[in-house]
Amino acid sequence: MRGTSASPKRPNAQRSAHIRQVALARGVELRNRFPILNQ
Repeated sequence: MRGTSASPKRPNAQRSAHIRQVALARGVELRNRFPILNQ
């Protein structure tokens, strides 16, 4: 995926916040592409 480098140098909380942000953005992208997921 694009821009998802979860570098091991980051503090754990910051890394998990970044992963969460990327996952949420991916979910929004999928729901926009496939409206049937909006249930």
